[in-house]
Amino acid sequence: MKTRLAGTWWGRLIQVHRYLGILFCGLFLAWFGSGLVMLFKRMPSLTTTERLDGLALLRPDLVTATPWDAWARLGESSAPLRVRLAMLGPRPVYRFLLPNGAWVAGYGDTGEPVGQVSRAQAAQAAEPLSPGPGARLRYDTRLAEPDQWTLSSAIRRLGPLQRFSFDDAGTTTVYVTEATGEAVMKTDRSARSWGYVGAVLHWMYFTPLRRHTKLWAALVTYGSLLGALLCLSGIVIGFTRFSPRRGHAGNRASPYRGWHYWHHWAGLSFGLLTFTWVLSGALSMTPWDWSPGNTPSQSIRDGVGGGPIDLRGFRLSLADGIGAIRRRFRPKEVEFIQFAGRPYYLAYSDTTPVGKPEWENTEEGGYLDPGASSATVMVPADGRKVELIEAFSREELGAAAARAIPDARVVESTWLDDYDAYYYHASRGLQLPVLRVKFNDRNRSWIYLAPKTGTVVQHEVVRSRVERWVYRGLHDLDFPGLYQRRPAWTLVMIAGLLGGLALSLTAVRIGFRRLGALAVGLRARR
Repeated sequence: MKTRLAGTWWGRLIQVHRYLGILFCGLFLAWFGSGLVMLFKRMPSLTTTERLDGLALLRPDLVTATPWDAWARLGESSAPLRVRLAMLGPRPVYRFLLPNGAWVAGYGDTGEPVGQVSRAQAAQAAEPLSPGPGARLRYDTRLAEPDQWTLSSAIRRLGPLQRFSFDDAGTTTVYVTEATGEAVMKTDRSARSWGYVGAVLHWMYFTPLRRHTKLWAALVTYGSLLGALLCLSGIVIGFTRFSPRRGHAGNRASPYRGWHYWHHWAGLSFGLLTFTWVLSGALSMTPWDWSPGNTPSQSIRDGVGGGPIDLRGFRLSLADGIGAIRRRFRPKEVEFIQFAGRPYYLAYSDTTPVGKPEWENTEEGGYLDPGASSATVMVPADGRKVELIEAFSREELGAAAARAIPDARVVESTWLDDYDAYYYHASRGLQLPVLRVKFNDRNRSWIYLAPKTGTVVQHEVVRSRVERWVYRGLHDLDFPGLYQRRPAWTLVMIAGLLGGLALSLTAVRIGFRRLGALAVGLRARR
């Protein structure tokens, strides 16, 4: 029988499944096991709440240099993408985001560039993140290259980093960027342990490999595609050999015995789910740039803002602006924003609920979404009138949106008081309400504008909406009616992952037996 099958397409299919199974069974086991961990524990991160808690109250009386003064002395030719002001030790500091994704800083009292933050300044940024009273801070090392917990693209752009540790029981570690003197990552022993058995295994985030971004991306992408081929071949074989009328020997639905029997049933039950998970895992790497993602482009941001941010337009003194803001709360940080060509000081309190981390440890990175704060307020900064503004009106947002994509026409404008199928967050950590505006451009663009900040918080096109279903939908079982229904979604995911574990465990057992048989055969030939 084996001889007759060897040269047929069926025999070749069995061989493909057999040897891909030997190659990938251990990896599948790691993927499913780490997936279970990631339902409850993610990579370590410095949350927005922790970052704001670690900042001192802003001292506007010390700010004697304008943001334009500090920016001009940095010698950059183009306008910054973002500008923030906070304290660095006893001095105010402007922090500027460059078009290349890097951050630079200038002192708010003199305007001079910060340059490379000293070890003492970095320690001042790390000290407030102490895990508890009595924990002493000690200097670890300077990282010119990322370590295991600073491998994400967003944090790598902030290097070099100064690393500090506390002498607490959990060995809490804090990373401070030399570029701006702010903490960007915090870990402890528990977070690191869960990170290793969860995200590191699941994403193949091993430091020597992940440092080589292109190689890592290729291995994950093409390894996942081969894994999908393994699943697909198993599905074909499994359903072809399945006999619902129990036509096999012994009145059985499956012709297999022992471990092969249980592998067959696990494949029939969970093979299709495993295939969609592995295939969507490959698509998560956006191979061949098939999806642009949903981050708004700078041209769209500039369209809403009225062009690149003009720092010379911030004529209202910070003392007056923050004086007005203090009627609501005492800010620790102020952001300089521009909406419809007019400058504003935007402040947010440190009572931020669960939401996006400031430096989310994923490939997408992340940044603070001030609108997710429980308290935000704006003050016009052009000096014409000092007034507190809670949010922009729907009419103002709509007029600004029309300028976001100037060559297209607005076909729909909807005020959303709740999430839709594309703008949402499982823990409701994205700001609401938002204005969703649809255009008739060739990409069928949708943009979402936040009234509390006047910013475009999301941009969807046809391909990104497709990605939402074939990646997020398939990989996270992220479907309306399930994803935000907890614990129902969690229980469904646990059941699927346990089924995948059973499928992988039986494959590992069969694979080891096959390797043992091959080894015996090789020794016999000698």
